[in-house]
Amino acid sequence: MTVIEDPILNGNGEPVVAACEEAMAPKSQADVETGAKTETGPETDQHGIDFVTLGMFIIDRVSAPNTASKRHLGGAGTYSDSVRGYLSPPPRSGSVGWIVDKGSDFPLDLEASIASWGTSVLMRETPERLTTRGWNGYDEHQNRAFKYMTPKKRLTAEDLTPELLASRTFHLICSPQRCRQLVLEIKDKRADLPASISSALEKVHGGDENEQSTKENGGDDTGNHLPKPIFIWEPP
Repeated sequence: MTVIEDPILNGNGEPVVAACEEAMAPKSQADVETGAKTETGPETDQHGIDFVTLGMFIIDRVSAPNTASKRHLGGAGTYSDSVRGYLSPPPRSGSVGWIVDKGSDFPLDLEASIASWGTSVLMRETPERLTTRGWNGYDEHQNRAFKYMTPKKRLTAEDLTPELLASRTFHLICSPQRCRQLVLEIKDKRADLPASISSALEKVHGGDENEQSTKENGGDDTGNHLPKPIFIWEPP
């Protein structure tokens, strides 16, 4: 994966990936004491959404020689959020946001498993369609084949709620052309957030301290004081 803030475009209009690292400021003693007092409350209430993926949720069927076919949770969105949630266990896992579109055939046991992770997942009912499913086949040499068994449902900026739009980080897995399109759409949608909503979300993300940091880093050019987002692009 590569972390980028704004895509730099080449002569063909494709993003040139530039890696960057975000310095982590050391916590003050006051921050440590405050965290100790509030650790019983939902972490997302204190910090908001830090990470959102636009990768899809897929129910995979995996087949291999001499092995019974098994059902697995799949999709880039699922794996990116499960790893992020593993590195940020509850209650911090509430800072991880993603979307699961439940088709008419969505298994109830999977819903319970996803809920147990403690992430800020948006479970959407889509009874007019089947859940996105895929087939992964491996031969005796471990060569992999993949195909969709049901129509896929891609996510766009239009699918993001105001809370998800205010995330500090966005994970995208797509072609360079679609990456550029999604970055522009997400930034445009963030700019359109009403002042009342962005102000409330700003307080969740850190209040005056966050506003000062936003000014120092150039802001999001939106006028709503949201921090400049970081985009993580993963080639498919």
